[in-house]
Amino acid sequence: MPPSKARRAKLYCYVDETDQDTLGKLFIVVTVIARDQRQTLLDFLEQAERESGGRRNQPWSKKNRKRREKYLDAAFKTDQLEGTVFYQVFKDIKDFECLTAETVVRALSRYAAEHNLPAYKATIIIDGLSKKATSRVRRVILAHGIRIDKIRGERDESSPILRLADVLARLIRGAIERNWDYRSRVQKYQKDGIISNLG
Repeated sequence: MPPSKARRAKLYCYVDETDQDTLGKLFIVVTVIARDQRQTLLDFLEQAERESGGRRNQPWSKKNRKRREKYLDAAFKTDQLEGTVFYQVFKDIKDFECLTAETVVRALSRYAAEHNLPAYKATIIIDGLSKKATSRVRRVILAHGIRIDKIRGERDESSPILRLADVLARLIRGAIERNWDYRSRVQKYQKDGIISNLG
């Protein structure tokens, strides 16, 4: 059956970025892609937050390194996350909306290729995306031929998958800024096939 008539897979792409405090010197976008197992993954990540002793809506604690590490260890006990996390690092560029959209396009295209999905539609959830920015991001993504079911902004407090993306964005930033413990973790997650650098 040709892709145009095949049943389209349903993908959910959760997106978070690092803060813009570096004024474009360093900007990192992380995506987590889920399919039919999305609710199972949501439940699992909430359990990981509870196991790590963090608050339900804030597992990342700048003041508690052990809790942060315990959360990551608990979150990556499942094989559901293998091949679902993608990130891209940008330097000296300030067009944050286009960079976020570009990362979404690359992540969805990579995931679809690796999972042999010739036809799919994506629901895209981006942390903190305003209604005004939603239209601009949608146009960029559609221009690359990605079929969008929905695109909306949410706060990371509302979703454990967004919270995971937030944790990973901070972790990757720390690794780039020469925190050797963070760098070791990022390298391990890449070796284990959990996260992939799109750059």
